[in-house]
Amino acid sequence: MSDNQSHPGALMREARTLAGIGLNDFAFLVGVQPPTLSMFERGQSRLSRDLHLRLLQGLVERLAQRYGLQPDDALFTVARAENEIRRLTVLAEAVRLESAIDGLTVQTSA
Repeated sequence: MSDNQSHPGALMREARTLAGIGLNDFAFLVGVQPPTLSMFERGQSRLSRDLHLRLLQGLVERLAQRYGLQPDDALFTVARAENEIRRLTVLAEAVRLESAIDGLTVQTSA
């Protein structure tokens, strides 16, 4: 994986750390061996879809508990944030494309 720390495992580690839970405790919570979780967080292995979902569910539950939310409320908040990120990404791409087209128009009209 790349060194930019944007792979799913790095994001999972960041979320786990923000939730205030150690690697060994989190591995126990979701029923996975700590070395398996560690390798995933370092981008050295991939997880099955089922295990990935268990990790996400465990994080959502822990974060919800930490911030006094119900897990469903936390999932709704995450979904809203994901939708907003997608919307902003599409908007940024549209602006980038518009700028590129404007640049081509200026070059061809000169």
